[in-house]
Amino acid sequence: MQQLQAQQDFTVRRVSDSLRVVWEVTWGPDNHLWASERKGYISRIDPETGERQELLDVHERMHQIMEGGLLGLALHPDFPDSPYVFTGYIANGPEGSIYKAYFRYTYDGTALVDPVEIFRQEEGWAWHQGGRMKIGPDRKLYITNGELPHTELVQDPSSIYGKTLRMNLDGSIPDDNPYPGSYMWTMGHRNQQGLVFLPDGTLLSAEHGPDTDDEVNILVKGRNYGWPDVVGPADTDDEKAYRAEHDTREPFWTTGPSTLALSGMSYYSDGPYTALGNSLLVTSLKAMSMTQLKLNATHDSIVNVKHWFPIRYGRLRDVCVTPSGRIFIATSNRDGGPVPEEIRPYDDCIYELIPVADDAKPELTIDDDTTVVRCLVGDAYIFRTYIRNTGDAPLNITSAYTYYFGESFNGVSSRIPFSIEPGRSFYVETQYRPSKEGPIDDILHIEIGHASIGAVKHPLRGLTVSGKLVPDHDAVVFPTFDGSMVDASVTFTNVGNDTITLQGVMIGGDGAESFRVQHVDPVTVAVGEKVTVPVEFYPYEAGTNLETIVAELTPITTSYFTPVVVLQGTSLITSVADADGTFAPELAIAPNPSTSRTSIMLRGWTGDVELSVTDMFGRIVWSSIVQSASMPHIMTWNGTSDGPTVTAGTYIVTARAGHRVASRLLIRE
Repeated sequence: MQQLQAQQDFTVRRVSDSLRVVWEVTWGPDNHLWASERKGYISRIDPETGERQELLDVHERMHQIMEGGLLGLALHPDFPDSPYVFTGYIANGPEGSIYKAYFRYTYDGTALVDPVEIFRQEEGWAWHQGGRMKIGPDRKLYITNGELPHTELVQDPSSIYGKTLRMNLDGSIPDDNPYPGSYMWTMGHRNQQGLVFLPDGTLLSAEHGPDTDDEVNILVKGRNYGWPDVVGPADTDDEKAYRAEHDTREPFWTTGPSTLALSGMSYYSDGPYTALGNSLLVTSLKAMSMTQLKLNATHDSIVNVKHWFPIRYGRLRDVCVTPSGRIFIATSNRDGGPVPEEIRPYDDCIYELIPVADDAKPELTIDDDTTVVRCLVGDAYIFRTYIRNTGDAPLNITSAYTYYFGESFNGVSSRIPFSIEPGRSFYVETQYRPSKEGPIDDILHIEIGHASIGAVKHPLRGLTVSGKLVPDHDAVVFPTFDGSMVDASVTFTNVGNDTITLQGVMIGGDGAESFRVQHVDPVTVAVGEKVTVPVEFYPYEAGTNLETIVAELTPITTSYFTPVVVLQGTSLITSVADADGTFAPELAIAPNPSTSRTSIMLRGWTGDVELSVTDMFGRIVWSSIVQSASMPHIMTWNGTSDGPTVTAGTYIVTARAGHRVASRLLIRE
């Protein structure tokens, strides 16, 4: 199979931003975008102005841990005459249980009201929800359902796990399903997150593989797709034997030995995006791209593959194609997955793809003619060179690295292929380790994957300096811990003959887990000036009276000299065991009273912890979920209520996990 050569590129128009983990985007007959957000919201969005009308808020009814939350979205085929909207989410049940349910809502012109539950999976789970839903030309509702928590039932046609489900719009089982009394349409799936109908009625899905072979499958009534016994094509002896015995269907296409984390999928017939005609468009989370699978005329094979705009916009959850041929993509950069920092300003977003003119070109701009760095002889200093795209076309970069590996400059790492929108910037990192006194010159070489630019060389100049940061004291002794976090500070003085930059600090040693450095921005320290680093003490192990805990703090600077400061704290607290012999979970806050940021520490909790701040009337002003807080976990509340800063007064900080609850009073001044 040949790779599809680039015929044109795309830039984007940002339609909507600051969304909360977009999960599905669909085009309504009202010429608006309808979007579901995993955090519990459904909105109707004007695609021209971006005006957003929130129609549904169920975040307080949901279980939002890991991959839980609000999932797919589908409008009734006769909408708006039949003003019904279908969606589903992972719901909180009695006594800490969770379940998955799908509902039919009624759109009254301003909100989604009158929910009717049409389907329920009694046992919910935090991962592998599936949850994509489409209404087919047969006016049946198709829903993908993940295999967890019962992988052992995936091959059972009477179960709902690892299946494509098919139901009537009232939630009943159609008479023509392959197994009487079963919602199962197809079986043997892992975690399908894409679903699309072709114009001829063919149904396809996109499915996450484990660590190989994401799949695109043609879904045929009653067929078995092999999971967990067959992964991707049946290419091992065991898989071939299983396929022969169970008549499993081979994938339409797979990603091969790696995974892309395929998600939402649409079909593009024709329109202004000429390069995308007659293609499946599949978004990916891990690969951060949109994969085009070019189909043949009969739609029974893939003739070309292309991955568009890798990493340019981050993790992509869904793609929506309108009847007129416009294309919208949705990011999922707030779902906890890794995303490069330079593409985060507006997350999460819905973008419209805009074809780039044939004569448009990217341009590279580096603000300084030469990047100058300063460091001590023998030190290792990592710096960034920022490069902006000042052209009118995306900048596709194959790699960026230091060209001449001399004695003093070395490339830290090669950037993987990625692309940068017009007006955006990226950086490359280089290490400078001067081997001698005096100026040292080198060249940064950037390889650009665009014929009009080629390679760019940028001069580097290194200079040796002699700044020296030393601590005012070799050791800092903290006040005794009595149940609330205590803090102290470490002060350094620049005793050298040049400025020096404190980039941060690190804490090591046996007691490192008991000390935490508050946020420190990089700061330049002039000769003779001091810089103070605030440190918090909250012992990780507080089970023995008068236990002394020792750690070491080291500043990270542009200086080769790296002094070490000993941190010493003492605990008077003995942990109290519950009746079952386990230690009670702990909750601590500091500073208290507080005027700005408040640090909240959890330790010894089992499972996920629901953390909330309420006022004295019981109204929640802030909440968060902390995953697996058995180890010490510190997070910061900046005193806001998802908007403006809260007023001064008394608040209650509460941590809850199952039957365990802990609360502390917090004074805001």
